[in-house]
Amino acid sequence: MTDYREIDARKFGARSGFINDTAINLAIAAIVSGQGTMLRIPASLFASTIILNKNDVIVDCDGASMKFDGSFVKIGSGTYGLYNTMFAVTGNRVLFQNGAFYQGAFTLPAIFQWFQAISGRSKGNHFFNIPYDGLNLGVAIQTNISAKDTLITGNRFTDCAGSVSAQGNSDIIDGNVAYITAAQVTIAPAAAGTTDQAFGIDGSVGCSVINNKVIRPTAAAPYSGANIGANSGSINFVIANNYISGLTGGLGLYVNASNYGVVEGNVVSGDDFASVGAWTLARVGAGSGSIIVANNVFKSPPTGNSGRGIDISTGGNTLRGNKFALGSATSVYAAVGVQQATTPSTLLIEANSFTCANRGIYFDGITSNNLKPIILRRNVYEPDATMTTAYANADLERNAPIYIEDEQFLSPGLDTWTIPKIGTYFQTDGAGRFPHRITQNVHMAGGAVPATNLTTWYVGDEIVRQPPVAGQPIGWKCTVSGTFDNPATVTEAGTTTSGSPIVTAMADTSDIFLGDLMTASAGFAVLTGLKVIAKTASTITVDRNANANGATAMTLTQPVFVALANL
Repeated sequence: MTDYREIDARKFGARSGFINDTAINLAIAAIVSGQGTMLRIPASLFASTIILNKNDVIVDCDGASMKFDGSFVKIGSGTYGLYNTMFAVTGNRVLFQNGAFYQGAFTLPAIFQWFQAISGRSKGNHFFNIPYDGLNLGVAIQTNISAKDTLITGNRFTDCAGSVSAQGNSDIIDGNVAYITAAQVTIAPAAAGTTDQAFGIDGSVGCSVINNKVIRPTAAAPYSGANIGANSGSINFVIANNYISGLTGGLGLYVNASNYGVVEGNVVSGDDFASVGAWTLARVGAGSGSIIVANNVFKSPPTGNSGRGIDISTGGNTLRGNKFALGSATSVYAAVGVQQATTPSTLLIEANSFTCANRGIYFDGITSNNLKPIILRRNVYEPDATMTTAYANADLERNAPIYIEDEQFLSPGLDTWTIPKIGTYFQTDGAGRFPHRITQNVHMAGGAVPATNLTTWYVGDEIVRQPPVAGQPIGWKCTVSGTFDNPATVTEAGTTTSGSPIVTAMADTSDIFLGDLMTASAGFAVLTGLKVIAKTASTITVDRNANANGATAMTLTQPVFVALANL
């Protein structure tokens, strides 16, 4: 719109600092839609919603302040949007620029700009103090579900409970900054809605949140909601190259009940001051699927309460190429918290770098038997000497195997690691044995023949000594499949029935887990390597039928490792 005419609301009676609703409406009425118009507005108070229904308009506020008048009490859902709207844009190709929007004397939350337009724009505006009162939404800019291709760029938001809510198609939130200097307490993360995010995608298609910043410069800024995220029903979205600093609570990035999205190249940092509560730098919720989280940097405070780098669900998601630099053992509970998805599927955790002093990957209350394999591949773990576990708390006895391929474990503080240390890395919570399958090489610092580590190993599994040591074995290969136990004394009496895979009359099956490989003393043509595929409190079901009736003793089949040649 380079060739445009000017219309100044002052010529229709607008005066700086006064209620100018009538004058602004008269100025809008004088615009010829589609001709190309610069509409200039002085500092104004607003007592009603201004409907901008013309096409090809630049609204220039000349940096002047815009406030709601104290008498503006409109609330509730309306034709042009939710709650209190200063500008409702129904025209196409409308650009807002150079405005300074304030809460003013108005005491209820407000949506200051509502873009319903195709190719709407907001550039270079400032928004101040749009709060959230626990009941109503407060969003500075919101696009309508019928909007398309809206660009919101170069704006500044200060202490807004919600800065931008993108509800249209193909909206782009690019290069904005949200400053949060006061306490912002919003909807809890578990019930994330449109206003618990500085920049949010809300049930829309093809939207992008890129190159934005969320800055929390003081320690007095707890925030129980999320900073940037995709809310319920969002699909085909991109959240990339954003920066979030000073996270003190709640969430940095959140994907909630959304699908087919990319979260890439973001930096989320909590290291400006100590955490003031449990926090999670990012979360891909239980209802989200086919989300790629790649090449992000997650940094935590050096001290403070426990938190996590990311919670991610087993919904066909991917966690690849991220850097977790998560501070001390007191500040980080786990780099990755794996949670069960609403519709369980696969999870790929690949080529990430973990530098943390507590848990690397924490399996959080997963109990479904519908999970497809979880793959851990080519990750690098570099804990210090105080790291307690890399994998922990896995109630995984009913789940599909976890495939562990080419993992790298580096520990400058532990130079005599043995394979039982893998058992620490792949630790359960004591309620279930970890049914992982090491399908390729596992590289350890140090290394020895494996002992008791609550894991099942199969013929061909291989441990490679890393780094190699002259005159020592280059590694170990499993030649007999089996399951270690800790202690290795699981023996339970039972009864077999010819033609049935069920071993009955067992006194206690609590120390037997799905995926375990067992040896029977009688009852089967081949007594070893019986895989447990189901169980009750008094029975286990194995993967072959018995060929005889009678008493049997079931013990764990112990795997056998053979050292490879010395260097």
